[in-house]
Amino acid sequence: MSNFGVANGVLWEQVDVKVMLIDQASSELVTLNPVGSLIWRTLAAGPAPADRLAEVVSAAFPEVDLTQATADVEVFLDELVRLGFVSCAA
Repeated sequence: MSNFGVANGVLWEQVDVKVMLIDQASSELVTLNPVGSLIWRTLAAGPAPADRLAEVVSAAFPEVDLTQATADVEVFLDELVRLGFVSCAA
């Protein structure tokens, strides 16, 4: 199972319930919604597998079942890996 973590060179700041990410190399800025911000804060605490992140989302947002949370987390992580904000290690 792969662990995901914050990539090197990424700065972030929480503003209210949202997190803003800045890639130092490209100066790209991304603002995350509250669910994405929860996932990000969890990753910032230490690398985690996607299934653990889905559990965190499902626990914080009871209206989202674990199956849906898992699918959403995987899409979110794929996008952040593609953008260079998150790294993946086996």
